[in-house]
Amino acid sequence: MASLRKMRGKWYARVRKWDGIREKEILIPLRTESKVQALERLSRVKIYEKDIKSGKVKIPEYGKAGESDKYDPRKVLKGM
Repeated sequence: MASLRKMRGKWYARVRKWDGIREKEILIPLRTESKVQALERLSRVKIYEKDIKSGKVKIPEYGKAGESDKYDPRKVLKGM
């Protein structure tokens, strides 16, 4: 089950995956400070949670130099 996590003022979708030995946490940046928007975006992540866990859907890394202004979570979640 995907859940929300707030770190440094931003919200992340937290997907937990069991690999047989330990639990791995996959964090998906929702890039919002509003909990209401984060809940809306979390509902889209929950739809694709099984695909994220299996590796069918790759979440691109954000925060690299020059890419922060290109990020639009609606496009990423729409493409899942």
